[in-house]
Amino acid sequence: MDLDIDTLVNALVAARNGSGGPVAAQRLSHLTLDQAMEIQSKVQAALGETTAAAKISVVDGGALIAPIFAGAVVGDGETFSMPRRSFIALEIEVAAVLGQDYPAAATAGNAEDLSAAIDHFVVGIEVLGTRLVQREEAGKFGAVADNLTGAGYVVGRQKIGALADIEGLPVRVTLPGGETRELSARHPFGGPLAPILAFGRQPHRHFPALRKGVVVTTGSLTTPVAFAEAGEVTMQLGDYDPVSFTLDLTD
Repeated sequence: MDLDIDTLVNALVAARNGSGGPVAAQRLSHLTLDQAMEIQSKVQAALGETTAAAKISVVDGGALIAPIFAGAVVGDGETFSMPRRSFIALEIEVAAVLGQDYPAAATAGNAEDLSAAIDHFVVGIEVLGTRLVQREEAGKFGAVADNLTGAGYVVGRQKIGALADIEGLPVRVTLPGGETRELSARHPFGGPLAPILAFGRQPHRHFPALRKGVVVTTGSLTTPVAFAEAGEVTMQLGDYDPVSFTLDLTD
């Protein structure tokens, strides 16, 4: 099995910038978490990208984290473009926007520190996409090298100072062509702060902190919304302001 880190980095960079095709997921299937995080970091450096958003998942009580690059973060009402072959689905999420680094040096990364670090919350839409072929064969940590399938993020306009209980809130989705879906919100990790706290307890050497200004996504509130047609999408959580954008899928 090919575990040469730099070879895998080059392949993923080529898959992202269009100079190469998608990467066979099986090539990543034997990565350790540290190797996957190293690849993630080196791909970002090679692309010259900064982190505007970050997504966190919780597996076996520990946090998995990946950047969403600044070049892939757009605002409400804007257009997001990506290759059609890479698109998976959309997720509606609540995200925390940080007013200071977390965990900051000399802090414990506990709930009190996190509350102090959060400036406000937003409702956003994560665009899921992959640089892999047969991604189900990526193994335990292969998806980490693929940035946890984070392809982009749409940041809602409404600044939310304090979150009310979002469990069970209706989620209304309008897809290209006018199709509508009605879903119900449920946080996958028990609450919007739980994944960030899990990261704060054990940050990774390749991703030591979440920086001031970063939008931190904390898990989809519904099952991923999959569809095939490009165009305008609107998602709304409860009575919070809807979030809309145009999805441009290129061939």
